[in-house]
Amino acid sequence: MAAARSYADSQRDKEIQDKQLASATAWQRKPRAAAVPIGGEVQNFIERRLAGGKKAVGIEQIFTQSLPPELAGRCQAVRFQKGILYVKCQPGPYAHLIEISRQDILKTIKKVAPKTVIKSIQVFFGR
Repeated sequence: MAAARSYADSQRDKEIQDKQLASATAWQRKPRAAAVPIGGEVQNFIERRLAGGKKAVGIEQIFTQSLPPELAGRCQAVRFQKGILYVKCQPGPYAHLIEISRQDILKTIKKVAPKTVIKSIQVFFGR
């Protein structure tokens, strides 16, 4: 009986110690729920950073498809940032045609990709 009683007492003492330890360390920062390998963290970071780049490539392709045929080889969407699509165009009448057909191009892009938010098209010259 004495052995059984001492085992029960030791279990109770252990539970009390565990509660005291838990309350003493409760102020410390909790560890992450699941450990992620460093490669996974790096991969997630890269995917988050490149997410905008993937959207820009899609917008560039849509822009190229929405151009009138005479402008298709003369203008190129370079980047998409903060709702502004930057377009590099050859100087002269081609840039003027882009300026004139800006609203039509925006409407075409909205039809093809309604979720894209393009506020304006900024044209600059280059070859």
